[in-house]
Amino acid sequence: MRFERLIPIKVYALLTVFCCAFFLPHAGSGSAGLIMPEVQSRSLDNGVKVFTINDEIPRTEIVVSISYGKLFEDMNSAGICDVIANTLLLAGSAKYPGDSVISTIESTGGSISVSAGWESITIELRVLARHTALAFDIIGDLLVNPVFSREAVEQSAGFVYEKHCRKMDDPAVKGMACLRSVMFNGKGYGANISKQSISSITAGSLRKIWARHTTGGNIIISVSSSIDSADINDLCRNSFKGIKSGTRQYYSSDTQAVISQMAEKSRNIYFISSDFDQATIICGAPAPDVSYKGNYAIEVMNYILGGGSFGSRLMTEIREKRGLAYSVFSFVASRYKTGLFICFAQTRNEETGNVLSLIDANIRRICQEPVSGEELHWAKNSIINSYVFTFSKVGQILAAYFTMEYYGLDSDYYSEYTSNIAAVSDRDILKEGGKLFADGLITVVVGKKGTEKDLSRYGNVVIIEEKY
Repeated sequence: MRFERLIPIKVYALLTVFCCAFFLPHAGSGSAGLIMPEVQSRSLDNGVKVFTINDEIPRTEIVVSISYGKLFEDMNSAGICDVIANTLLLAGSAKYPGDSVISTIESTGGSISVSAGWESITIELRVLARHTALAFDIIGDLLVNPVFSREAVEQSAGFVYEKHCRKMDDPAVKGMACLRSVMFNGKGYGANISKQSISSITAGSLRKIWARHTTGGNIIISVSSSIDSADINDLCRNSFKGIKSGTRQYYSSDTQAVISQMAEKSRNIYFISSDFDQATIICGAPAPDVSYKGNYAIEVMNYILGGGSFGSRLMTEIREKRGLAYSVFSFVASRYKTGLFICFAQTRNEETGNVLSLIDANIRRICQEPVSGEELHWAKNSIINSYVFTFSKVGQILAAYFTMEYYGLDSDYYSEYTSNIAAVSDRDILKEGGKLFADGLITVVVGKKGTEKDLSRYGNVVIIEEKY
C-alpha cells in the first residue's frame, strides 16, 4: 500500500519548502530504508495529540483532524460530515460568528478550509507568523464553540445536496457510488447521499455528533511554524484546554458480512443507463485493512496489474495492444478497518463486453500464474525508487506522523516499508491475489441503453434505477 493511499486525514503540503528524507541501506535487504526527520510530539492534558515541526519561513500552518468522517455514515445519515464541514465555515463560532472566521483570516492574508474525508473532518489554517495567536484562537473557538444554527445547517444541507447531484453527472462518479453501495450495503463506503438522508439532518443532530467526537483522544493536530516551539506549546495548551477528555472513536465495519455476500453479488453485472458515448466499467472487491501484513504483496500485485500506468498489464492489453480504452487502471486503498480494490476502464459502448472480459482474464491470470521475474523487478524497483518523493515536503512528513498515530502503526513502519516491498516474491503475489479475488468482483457498468443486452453474455444483468 502506497503512503498517499494510507492517509485518512486530508493533509496537503503544509509548506512549500523542501526538507531532507534520508535513505540508508538496510543490511541484507538489498533495498533502502527511510530515516524519518524528527518531529516533536506531545499529548495535552485532555488527550489532544500535537505534532510540530520548525519552519524557517515566517508563517504558521495548522491542520486539525477530528476522527469523524464519511465511513461513520449510513444510508440514513449520508452527507452529514459534509454538512458539518460546510456549516463550520458558514456559521462560525461563538467568538467569530457567521463569515467572520473567513473574513478575519483573509484580512491577514491567510486562508482557512474545512473538509470532510472518509475517516475525518479536517480544518486547515495558514497565516503569517505574526498572526499565529489569532489562528490558534479561531481554531480553538471553532472546536469548542461552533454555531450550528438551524438556518446555517439548512443552507449547508441544500448546498451539499446540489453539489452531490452535479457530481453524479459524471458517469465515473456515478458508477463508483453504485459499486460502493452494492458492496458495502449502504454503510460506510456505501453510504450515498440522498434527498432523504440530507433532509434528516438537523442542527440538533450536528451538535450531538460534534460534542461526542470533538474530545481529546479524537483530535490530532499538526503545526509547522517559525514561532519558537515553547510559544507554540503555550498556544496549544491555552487554545485547546476547553476540549473535553475522551478516547479515540472509530467507525464500525462488518467486513465479514461484506465478504460473505461477494460470491453471490459477483455473478451480477449492475447496469446504469446513460447517454454518454463511452461506457464506464468499474470492478471492485473489499481489500484488507491497513494492519494486514500481506498488503505489501497486494501493492506490488496491483502495480503489475493496473497501478503501474503504461507498464501495467491492463494498460498494455487493453489500450496499447487493442486500442479499446484511453483510461484503464487499478488501485487499492487500505484504511483502519476496511479497504477497497478498484479496476476502472472507459471504452466505446459496443466494446464494453470485450473490455470486461479482458479485465476478468487479467485478474484471473495474476491469481493463477506467477508474475515474471522482469515484471516483479520492475514493479518493486518502481515503488521503492519513487518512495523518496513521497516525503519531499514538510507537510508530507507531518502527514506520515498523522498516519502512524491514527492507525496505530509501528514507529518503524516507514523506515521498513521499502524493505518489505523488496521482500515480496511471486509466490506472495499468487497467495494474496488469490485471497483478494477469491469471491469474485462486483461489476458496475454505466453505458447507453441497449448495452445491457450484450452484457447478458457475461453475467446476470441487474438494472439499477436509483438516482446516484
